Amino acid sequence: MHVLVLPSWFPCRRHPAGLFIYDQIMSLSNIKELKLSVLDWGPNEYVLKLRNPVQSVKNIINYNSDIKRIEKKKDNLTIFSIPHLTWSSYLLKGNYDALIPKATEFVKDIEAHSGKIDLIHAHVTFPAGYLAMHLSQKLSIPFIITEHSGPFPFKEYRTSSGIRGIITKPLNASAKIIAVSSWLAQSIKKYSVHEPIIIPNSGDIDFFKPLPTAIQSSIVPNIFTLSKITEGKGIGDYLEALRILKHKGVRLDVRIGGSGTGFARFRKLSLRMGLDDCVTWLGNLNRADALSEYQKCDFYVMPSRLESLSMVILEATACGKPIVATDCGGPKDLIDKDQGFLVEPENPQALANGIEIMLNTYPSYDSNTIRANCIKKFSPEAINQRICEVYKEVIDYYTNYRNSK
Repeated sequence: MHVLVLPSWFPCRRHPAGLFIYDQIMSLSNIKELKLSVLDWGPNEYVLKLRNPVQSVKNIINYNSDIKRIEKKKDNLTIFSIPHLTWSSYLLKGNYDALIPKATEFVKDIEAHSGKIDLIHAHVTFPAGYLAMHLSQKLSIPFIITEHSGPFPFKEYRTSSGIRGIITKPLNASAKIIAVSSWLAQSIKKYSVHEPIIIPNSGDIDFFKPLPTAIQSSIVPNIFTLSKITEGKGIGDYLEALRILKHKGVRLDVRIGGSGTGFARFRKLSLRMGLDDCVTWLGNLNRADALSEYQKCDFYVMPSRLESLSMVILEATACGKPIVATDCGGPKDLIDKDQGFLVEPENPQALANGIEIMLNTYPSYDSNTIRANCIKKFSPEAINQRICEVYKEVIDYYTNYRNSK
């Protein structure tokens, strides 16, 4: 079974976006009967943005000096790189129509290297699903889409009269659609003839795990959050909730990891709110540092205004930590009563109330139960099996269809 994977986001030297897609590919490659080829056109690396002209010029220079590359990661996993300049879909569909003939020709090289492709798996409807649709039509290979993005679809793909064809056409031409949460599936159903299959991303449970020996809690419980520092991630709501708690006399020890466009602004706001003695800004964290923060915290807070899933919740629960999260979409699928609870999003008072409750109840949560529930539902083995079932069903259907003609 040979699957060509098209990732709309893929980590590169300068940008980690799409790391969860890369992790899923690496995890699936542990299935020896599966052969995976990844087509990477540099969606994070060669994108041009008007608001960032200096970096765009650097990207053009890098693009002009780059070449097609073949990187064999494992016996059954190869990454094929075909550099291509892209930009906003508002202009000439982001230059993706120009990628179609290049990718179609490159598929010949992929098949010469790794054998006939049975299925295309696109991650996100545009651009990967759009490219997969055209490759499917040209090469007579079925394709599926895993949608990760929320809100679905992004504002960029909406019009005054509805949704752009670069979204609806791939959705309806695909053989199957996978949504990473039930909330996202409901959004997709409005625009597709398909009933989405709900398969979440898996957590890296071998890496994210509790310490072998529990550390003794300090007098003031340690609260951890890892997030992009932006308004959409609820950082402003979070700071206001912490201000409310501090005003009530609640003692706090909050550690916030991550960076983003709002980092400087929210750090200044934290100082103006008088939170400098109880909030520590950690900046960017590598995986090892993030693991350390998960392991030593007493509970985790996720204040976002909207999430299609939430990988940080998976990582925190894999470490056995109880959660206070906003009910902002995907988290509803991730947290049950044994793992924590949800509060209303964009409501600092509700978040403050939730944090105060958890400050008093976190010792009653069982770390082993939290982790066991995470493993049962979100382990790579469980998720890989479900994805492979979709692969097999689509390939069998199209094989039988061709044989019947």
